[in-house]
Amino acid sequence: MLGIHSNVFEHAMEVIPKQGSEEVDSAGTSPTAAPTPCRSLTRLTTRSLSFSDCTGEVCEHDEHSSDEVPSCLRLHVGAIQIPHPDKIDHGGEDSYFVCGDGATVGVADGVSEWGWRFGVNPRGFADELMQAACREAQQTLQSADVISVESRAQRILSIGFDSVKAFGAATALVATLDAEGSRLGVANLGDSGLLQLRRSTTTNRTEVVGRTAEQLHSFNKPYQLTRLPAPADFPRLYSEGKTALVQAVKRCRPQKFDSPCDSDTYSLKVQVGDLIILGSDGVFDNLHDSEICALVDGQVSRAVDRTVDPECVANAIAEAAKSNSQDKTADTPFGQYVREAGFEYSGGIQDDITVLAAWISN
Repeated sequence: MLGIHSNVFEHAMEVIPKQGSEEVDSAGTSPTAAPTPCRSLTRLTTRSLSFSDCTGEVCEHDEHSSDEVPSCLRLHVGAIQIPHPDKIDHGGEDSYFVCGDGATVGVADGVSEWGWRFGVNPRGFADELMQAACREAQQTLQSADVISVESRAQRILSIGFDSVKAFGAATALVATLDAEGSRLGVANLGDSGLLQLRRSTTTNRTEVVGRTAEQLHSFNKPYQLTRLPAPADFPRLYSEGKTALVQAVKRCRPQKFDSPCDSDTYSLKVQVGDLIILGSDGVFDNLHDSEICALVDGQVSRAVDRTVDPECVANAIAEAAKSNSQDKTADTPFGQYVREAGFEYSGGIQDDITVLAAWISN
């Protein structure tokens, strides 16, 4: 994530706009990117998933548990990450997880300012958050508590956040299927996003049937989870040369930070054949929903039996987002957002790009 909101260190730091938001160009449009063959790219972190991968650790499912999810619907997931061009060496600052049971996924976007201003790895916080959420999702699955699927998603995010030890900040989104696999619960805090796509029986085209909304305090200031150091941490931070972080925290007056309880929650009715797209803001800042639908249609039309590897779908979306992010004339959601705020802007915005594509399947 390239932007922060002033709520993090109010009166101690300036508000940092997303990179490129001050550039001035004439408005322009960009056609929807053509479908891209599924392939590995030089600067692409590609993960082929069979419900057993979690960034930073493997989230295994206990096959002998008596409390397994009933055999109904599952998420068949493929994931792609493309780091910002300036962050290729360390893989960017986004993170994600896919639980081993095929029921829960998530994405987080670390705030880059923690890196260049304070010398703290922004991805460290995001990775810990996703790893802890993944573990909690497995434990919650076996819990006897009866709660709504959207409350379960929020609880996974909340307990995951409580487990984080790293300092930093991130937006986060968690999506989980209910026990019957008929509903998808979502908890979203910030400006990552989720689309529920379905092929129309009348038009034979992919349409959006469900969507999360961005959470913003004000222009370019998304909600985010934050963990600051306590006074007991100051000596260690001083010894590590992180004086700027300590000074910023000392200047920070008492305030309420965003928490998982502030996340928007959703309960989406799903069916076999639905496609769930999760993405960091590097995706949804650079691609309109209609472009994503067109990319999915392009992938489906290329398949002989209309069965598409979700990684190929994620790959096509990620490459299109990357292309628009580098195009100064592209018609992008971010460009529209900036112009609506009263600024001159056109084109996309370069950022880390993370895409999870998940078919709802038996």
